[in-house]
Amino acid sequence: MTAPMISRSARHARRCAIAVAIGVIHASTPADAHAQDMDVPVQMQVALFLKVLTFDRNLVVSPASEIVVGVVFQSGYRASVNAKNVAMAALQVTGNSRKIRAIAIDLDRETLVTALPRYRPSVLYVAPLRAIEIGDLATTARNANITTVTGVPEYISLGLAVSVKLQGERPKLVINAEAAKAEGADFSAELLNLAQIWPE
Repeated sequence: MTAPMISRSARHARRCAIAVAIGVIHASTPADAHAQDMDVPVQMQVALFLKVLTFDRNLVVSPASEIVVGVVFQSGYRASVNAKNVAMAALQVTGNSRKIRAIAIDLDRETLVTALPRYRPSVLYVAPLRAIEIGDLATTARNANITTVTGVPEYISLGLAVSVKLQGERPKLVINAEAAKAEGADFSAELLNLAQIWPE
């Protein structure tokens, strides 16, 4: 088999994998599982976001290397704590081929600017937040070249890069392409073709 044929096969397999992941989320999402501000349950979000990261051509790590995911939340906001707890658990038990290390970043105790140099995450999962300027958070992530993902679709219009929402009864990826590029992500065309690009 020639190299171009292998490349096409690999691209098709990865595209099918994320389509299957979306299908699993659709099949597994109970009607009463939605957290505040989020359409899709956190555990399902995490599985999908980890698949999305495999389409980022700039996130180059060897299979033996770990990906550090910072889970951004507020300890004084119950919905945020609940989302953080589920996300941390999902990241720690993931079957992803790459090693994942989850770090909780509590914005009620420290700023993102001070936390990032200490933890050096490659990705930020942003839980529902209260009285926090999402635009400022997005700017901080961009300055540090960190990809942002969130289960709160409204945060996409405020500058975060990747989210997921329900379209009808099915989950749909939403990508702020400008934000993703500013954060240093380089998502493949296969992923972008599967997502809703904001703004439309």
